[in-house]
Amino acid sequence: MSDNYENEDEVESVLNIGNRNSKWTFHGSRSRVGLSRTASAYIKAQGEVAALMVLQNLLQQRHALDEQEEEQEEELRKKKEQLRKKREQLEMEVEIAASRAKMNVLRRSGRRGAASDTSVSPNGKQSYFGN
Repeated sequence: MSDNYENEDEVESVLNIGNRNSKWTFHGSRSRVGLSRTASAYIKAQGEVAALMVLQNLLQQRHALDEQEEEQEEELRKKKEQLRKKREQLEMEVEIAASRAKMNVLRRSGRRGAASDTSVSPNGKQSYFGN
């Protein structure tokens, strides 16, 4: 508390106003009023400092929460991106598996003979198996 005052006696005198054991005695109403105003202003300033310190602490907590939220959002974004990539990979694997299945069917039918691979459509044109 005395860090803000150059003279510790000044601090003590402000805090001891109205205390009969104070080493300062004041005579006359002017000095009492002035000192009373000073003490009142000092107490008010103390309250403001205390309130600002509470607000500062709350602001630090808020910033920490904001940072946590940003980290969680980044993690979520990364997970979504990983899922998207896995989905694309799976879709590609499905297409490859379908193409392989068609190839197997064509290969099996090719073993039966070239005649069975083609047929004549009702309009007289030749069509190939799988089309």
